Amino acid sequence: MCDKNKCGHPTGRTPLFLQPYVLLLLHRKPGYGYEIIENLKQKQLMATKPDIGAIYRILRKLEKETCVESSWQTEEPGPAKRIYTITPKGISYLDQWAENIQSKIVYLNRFLSE
Repeated sequence: MCDKNKCGHPTGRTPLFLQPYVLLLLHRKPGYGYEIIENLKQKQLMATKPDIGAIYRILRKLEKETCVESSWQTEEPGPAKRIYTITPKGISYLDQWAENIQSKIVYLNRFLSE
């Protein structure tokens, strides 16, 4: 549990929706951790900035589950960067998330209309 004022989720937890959003960003283009965090900030997914530690934990979990792969980029000046790329398994997982979200929209709209 995190401080709900810091992570932006009503229950105080890091939103589970971050995981598919990270996959979506990587599906659009491979990226490194800081770049992913900056993209999440720009998309205004949450009321507050994303928890940096949570993003890296998600990336490690997705890599362990073989949904993403990483490699070190050392060609550019400055420190080496770990670049993450979505795998076919990650794309399949992202598709499952999209289907699940689509099926929930009807029920969420009913809830909101009440």
